[in-house]
Amino acid sequence: MNDKGFVKNIDKGIFWFMCGALILTLFATAVTVPMKYQKIKQENESRMITYNDELKGIDLDAQKAIADLKKYRNADEVADSLKRDPFVKFVKPDSATDAQAESSATQQQAEPETASVELLSVKYIPMPIIYKGFISMPDGTVTAQINFKNATRFAKINDDINGWRVVSINKKYLIMMDRSKREVIFEYNRETPSEELSATLKDLRNGSAVVVKKGQQLNEFFVTDITEDSVTLSAFGSTFNLRLNK
Repeated sequence: MNDKGFVKNIDKGIFWFMCGALILTLFATAVTVPMKYQKIKQENESRMITYNDELKGIDLDAQKAIADLKKYRNADEVADSLKRDPFVKFVKPDSATDAQAESSATQQQAEPETASVELLSVKYIPMPIIYKGFISMPDGTVTAQINFKNATRFAKINDDINGWRVVSINKKYLIMMDRSKREVIFEYNRETPSEELSATLKDLRNGSAVVVKKGQQLNEFFVTDITEDSVTLSAFGSTFNLRLNK
């Protein structure tokens, strides 16, 4: 065998060796990659199971905390419960006793609040119109001077002022019609009461007096109704009636 044949055989050997090594590498890769993927998948599934268990534990703890809080009526009772001896078994009162205690606590809370408000007066809210002046011209034309919400206006018969139409004018009375076709008589230079009532309430805690209408609020009290001698308030889920001291 000459030198060229020897070199050629060496080259072939190297070629087939590299081919075999490549095939072994591909085979090893084909085997190890699915195994690694399977291992990663199993680890992820294990983590998911752990996370789910932890979430269930958190959910159970939250439900237990909510259930525990429902045993108490206010924040003070919760604070007191946290201060109790942990080695003494907690005994929840029976429902009848608990309901009675809750009712008593509600009454004790509501009664002082009701006493903190006093009804001073009730009156009808004045109309926004005051008949302030009568002007008569030589030709017989008459004009009324009208104060509408503190603004002075001059109007003749059939003139319109913010939805109020002038029907009649004389020295003593002014007759106007509103949008609902209701006629109202305004006496010269005097306030005319409307059909809506207002009440003056005194807050006994600070001595302030406040005028309120139906639907308004004073501190924690909502004004639900006003009559000529009483005011109905609501607070704490209860209704209270204040009457004038005559």
